[in-house]
Amino acid sequence: MHNTAAIINDLHESVETSLFNHRHDSRQDLQLALVINDHKAGEKMLSHVLSELSACDEFEISVAFIRTSGLILLANVLDELEERGVRGRVLTGTYLTFNEPDAFRRLLNYENIETRVYNGSFHAKGYLFKHGELKKLIVGSSNLTDTALTSNQEWNLSVTSVENGKLAKDYQLEFNRLWNHEATSVLTDDWLAEYAEHYDKYRKQAVRSFYYTPQEKMIRPNVMQTEALAGLAQLRDEGKNRALLISATGTGKTYLSAFDVKAFSPKKVLYVVHRNKIARKSMESFQNVLSSKEYSFGMFSGSEKTTDARCIFATVQTLAKRENLEKFAKDEFDYIIVDEVHRAGANSYLRFMDYFEAEFILGMSATPERTDDFDIYELFDHNIAYEIRLNDALEYNLLVPFHYFGVAEVCIDGELLEEDASFNRLVSDERVRHVLNAINKYGYSGERVHGLVFCSRIEEAEELSQKFNNLGYKTVALSGSTSEALRDDAIERLEQDEDDENALDYIFTVDIFNEGIDIPAVNQVVMLRPTQSAIVFVQQLGRGLRTSEGKEYVVVIDFIGNYQKNYLIPIALFGERSGSKEKLRKLISNGSCEIPGSSTVSFDRISTERIIDNINRTNLSKLSMIRDAYKELRAKIGSIPTLQDFLDHGSIDPSIIFENDTVRTYHQFLVRYEKEYNEVFSIDEEKLMELLCREIADGKREAELILIDELLQNRSITINELARKIADNSKSSGTDCELTFESAKMQALSATRVLDLSFFGDSATKKYAPFCSVSNSVISRSPELEKALSNEAFVEETIDVILAAFRIHERDYHKPFNDRPFTLYQRYSRKDACRLACWEHDEHGTIFGYTFKYDDWLVFVTYEKADDISESTKYSDHFETRDVFHWMTRSRVGLDSKEGKMLQEYDPEKTRIHLFVKKEDGEGQDHYYMGTVKPEKIAPTTIKGNNGEDLPILAVEFKMDEQVRRVEYDYIVN
Repeated sequence: MHNTAAIINDLHESVETSLFNHRHDSRQDLQLALVINDHKAGEKMLSHVLSELSACDEFEISVAFIRTSGLILLANVLDELEERGVRGRVLTGTYLTFNEPDAFRRLLNYENIETRVYNGSFHAKGYLFKHGELKKLIVGSSNLTDTALTSNQEWNLSVTSVENGKLAKDYQLEFNRLWNHEATSVLTDDWLAEYAEHYDKYRKQAVRSFYYTPQEKMIRPNVMQTEALAGLAQLRDEGKNRALLISATGTGKTYLSAFDVKAFSPKKVLYVVHRNKIARKSMESFQNVLSSKEYSFGMFSGSEKTTDARCIFATVQTLAKRENLEKFAKDEFDYIIVDEVHRAGANSYLRFMDYFEAEFILGMSATPERTDDFDIYELFDHNIAYEIRLNDALEYNLLVPFHYFGVAEVCIDGELLEEDASFNRLVSDERVRHVLNAINKYGYSGERVHGLVFCSRIEEAEELSQKFNNLGYKTVALSGSTSEALRDDAIERLEQDEDDENALDYIFTVDIFNEGIDIPAVNQVVMLRPTQSAIVFVQQLGRGLRTSEGKEYVVVIDFIGNYQKNYLIPIALFGERSGSKEKLRKLISNGSCEIPGSSTVSFDRISTERIIDNINRTNLSKLSMIRDAYKELRAKIGSIPTLQDFLDHGSIDPSIIFENDTVRTYHQFLVRYEKEYNEVFSIDEEKLMELLCREIADGKREAELILIDELLQNRSITINELARKIADNSKSSGTDCELTFESAKMQALSATRVLDLSFFGDSATKKYAPFCSVSNSVISRSPELEKALSNEAFVEETIDVILAAFRIHERDYHKPFNDRPFTLYQRYSRKDACRLACWEHDEHGTIFGYTFKYDDWLVFVTYEKADDISESTKYSDHFETRDVFHWMTRSRVGLDSKEGKMLQEYDPEKTRIHLFVKKEDGEGQDHYYMGTVKPEKIAPTTIKGNNGEDLPILAVEFKMDEQVRRVEYDYIVN
């Protein structure tokens, strides 16, 4: 820790940056900062509060409004602070009788938090966190509610001060004045009982209407529906007679189809679903949109078989029977709508779809992807009218936000629950207590719980339901064998607002309610089963996302055991399908900042470790996963996808294909797995493609891409011409670091060495062929490339790889930190570092922890050292702050050594030190680029050798040239 004088000096520097010169170099964490909510920038007030709370020695929060929705977002860190005995004070009020009794009740339960309530007009919003000699103060507009912390347009100012700073003292004085004011009450059970009575009498309806006023009838399309209607109209203008609508649960597909029927004005409409209750609700929605003077409505299900209405709503089970189909002429309906169309692979669906000859057929589904071989996309001629996934729906505020909590499964007799856990473990009293603790901790929105519990086995659901009932809850267990009448009765009881003797608290379910069921009242979803499918996960999550009066959000509690497919959880929650382990790890650590709206994702520490460990151990580039992604994309577009198609449709990243050691290139993948692909490459063409895909197509540097693009068009180019093109490209890309000609020439020479294979050494010719050769500063096509250009298929696929790589570069690497094309927080291997530092040869095999060579020194650090490494390599490498990194050299290095002298004589005008860090060995060989650093202090010390002896070593304090971004810092350090 810095001493007080050093901190004061750092604060002076930060004030210079904040108030006088924004280009002045200072510690970013000490600068005045505006804190806002903007998920597109990865910024939310919540992340700041959580980060400060988790690291503070003491805290004080003064806010006018505190809601349960805000407190549950802090629940995990508040529990940890209570365990550590970190004290806190909370000052709030009774202004507008807005604060919920349950929020006060939660605060009262924390032994380490004292709460007082100002009885009067109190509208303050301030958060004070004490960190040793420093105080972090965030003052502005954010109350302690989920929307204020995540999605509202809030402005807050973050200020850092020492104890004697006037602003901190003024804040403390005002806080204490109101804390001890005669109008302020200590929060006690007696005070809370009196307030709750007052709240119930005067505020229930007001609080409910403050957040949400439901619309009984939707008479105008919402944003999604408007865009989808335009897509449908365009398809019909193009002569298409069928279309697929992909839309997340709860976004208004039924109303959309009614609006489109109104626009189409058919003579007769057929709407097909799989359950009678849904058919009847769909009919009610149509009646809200279509004029009863123009349209008549009827059911065709069970014993009710209306045939003469203009709009007929049928269940597939009834309609698909031959005797019922024959009640209608083949051309009777000119507009047919098929809901939950991902079921259409079943014979019953195909039977009626083959029978009717409609002018237009609309298929609707939230999840058209199927696990069998039936191609839903082909059934609709690959005509996708519109697609809105979960995160899009949250962006448009079409759904209620969700607060997801990943909770570690209970450990019984020292063992974690696994997929094949015994029945006795699944229903043990320990597990029941563990589940009850979590559902009570995270709660629900509204007056009472309306919960769905997803289980993995029928016997488990039945036994858990019985145990809950024995404890005073009202629950039932349902499965696929339960009759529709019993299901409908249970749903009706679950939806009841009043807590009467017939109402249900929970439905325990197995194999049903994943889809095709509408229970808007559900405000808590509990997942007591392993995640085996991202599709099913989203379906189950979706059961709670429909809007309902009095429901501000839905709480999702997912119990995470030692399950093989835990990595699917972040894929499902964030819609992250690129296959990038790096992105999944970051989302697990700080994903709430990237979810639209007020939704949040939180994992407890053990769950985080389990999922990240699972991500690290899972081969996301294995062939089966690549084949599945390819199969899905091919079905969607109806043809062999290009690599750019993978990017256009948010599928796996093309680099995942190239990382696979079996196929190595997309051409090899297609040869192996695509029956309609019959292109043949020569041995040299294969080697050229492998060099391109394995070494260059990741887009980490543009220089090679520019050179190949030139060689495809021209036989030769000079080094200087290439350098000018590289420099010009850096200007046109909008990067903050435009290359000088000298720097661009270094990259041009480096790229040439890569493409003529001299960078790799002699062994490279066994697997690669060169793209070029160099003579007298002229770069020419290699004979191998010259010959390959006569193969049109090779040229087309090379262009596809190049264009995809340019796009990946633009997406991930277009803002280099300096004239070496390293981009902050992207991941690089040691080989990448040698190449991008423009070294003449690949020397990655000799780098290990670091190497001091040339003008670029490369330092690689594994932050969390493995337990089984030798004592002499257990270096104390760590971040002290986001600006300061403590690092150790190799053992047996002193001040008078070559390395010691180089560090002491370091000149930033001549040399740069690049710092690369990975969290642990499980992350593989790639490290995050943290930027350049300068050695500020170099001190000799010792480290224990393998035999317990003291070995000399240098401890170096690096000053970061740019403060580490909070997301990466929290991920690596915490």
